[in-house]
Amino acid sequence: MRFLLMVLVGLVLGCGDDPVPPADAWADARAELDSRGIEYTSEAFLDSAESGNLAVVKLFVAAGMPVIANDIGWRALLYAAYGGHLAVVQYLVGAGANVMARGDDGRTPRDLAARLGHTAVANYLRSVGG
Repeated sequence: MRFLLMVLVGLVLGCGDDPVPPADAWADARAELDSRGIEYTSEAFLDSAESGNLAVVKLFVAAGMPVIANDIGWRALLYAAYGGHLAVVQYLVGAGANVMARGDDGRTPRDLAARLGHTAVANYLRSVGG
């Protein structure tokens, strides 16, 4: 029973397969972004998702960037789906991005991917509940 409780607590707290590292690793990831000349902003994060730069997207998440909306309601997952970047989409979903999130126009990431002909992305999002 105690083991089951520990597993459940780990799932709730985001332990295990969660790709987001602990806070003490944030400084290293932010330093790496800085060394690449990349400012730690939500706009730079979203640009990286849209351009398909998985390595930089991972650095942003490792640096503590939440996988949430920017000022106009767009989320990194929407940007990655819009760009048709399957690896970035898969990573963001694994990092906790909401596959049913909607942009300010009401479209889901799958809607965008399908509309733009990014079949692999649309199929993946459908397979994970999007």
